[in-house]
Amino acid sequence: MKNFIKVLLIGFVSLSGLISCGDPKIDITSVAYEPKIVVEGYLFADEPVRGIRVMRNFALNQPIDTLSFILDPTITTVKINGDSLLFDIKTYSYYSNNIIVSKGSPYTLEVWGTIDGKELYTTAVTTVPADGFELIKKHPGKFKYGTPIPMDFIPLSPAGFYAFSIRPDSASLSNFIFDNEFNQDMKPEEIQKNLGEFRLRANVVFNIKPNLQDTIKQPIESYNTWFRSTYKTIIYAGDVNFKEYLLSAPNVKEFDGNFHEPKIILKGDGIGVFASAIRDTAYFEVY
Repeated sequence: MKNFIKVLLIGFVSLSGLISCGDPKIDITSVAYEPKIVVEGYLFADEPVRGIRVMRNFALNQPIDTLSFILDPTITTVKINGDSLLFDIKTYSYYSNNIIVSKGSPYTLEVWGTIDGKELYTTAVTTVPADGFELIKKHPGKFKYGTPIPMDFIPLSPAGFYAFSIRPDSASLSNFIFDNEFNQDMKPEEIQKNLGEFRLRANVVFNIKPNLQDTIKQPIESYNTWFRSTYKTIIYAGDVNFKEYLLSAPNVKEFDGNFHEPKIILKGDGIGVFASAIRDTAYFEVY
């Protein structure tokens, strides 16, 4: 297995990470601003279309108008495979009750919008994986902190890419594991400030041979369980868009300090992500 499996731990990246090593002469403020349609859209097999967000970018070093962050739905058109999506005022996102996402099928997103008086258009295509994976146990049980939690699965997806979202049901100072294996000198105020980083954990497995009929052992280690709580882990078998965005966008700085450009999935006047996956959920408890 180790010969063809690569494991990447996805951390949390801040703008401060841009300051170190690499070329100190880079001046991102010198780049001319271009209005772009910002898309955040994921399709999941056997589910209706939900949560397609259409936003805009802003120029650097200028105040951000939060009231115009979401494109005006009255003058914005969003379609998937030619079907116009509806706008949900509660979630500020687009949806459709007419489309149930099918495994192995392609879906084309098109967006027409206006930013700063300029009419823009963007499009992207995602093809849902034809197959996903089989979880060995959806309820592996209760585990003492520090015990690797088995998250074994049989990979079936031809894409060979799997992402894990690991979230506790409860996350606060009251159930934070202060006697953890990594840093027992953390102050409560430090933990509270970075609570989101401890709560939202993830990792990915990729370069798995397509349709492998063997069991992948992908344990959840203690650096992804900072709270005594029940946990929900969502596993995604993602398409190529899912893979390229997740591996290239969260951290654009290389190990040597230089930068790379995220994979641009959308064509035309768009940036962001439009991807698809097959997903399933597992539950466990850390005490």
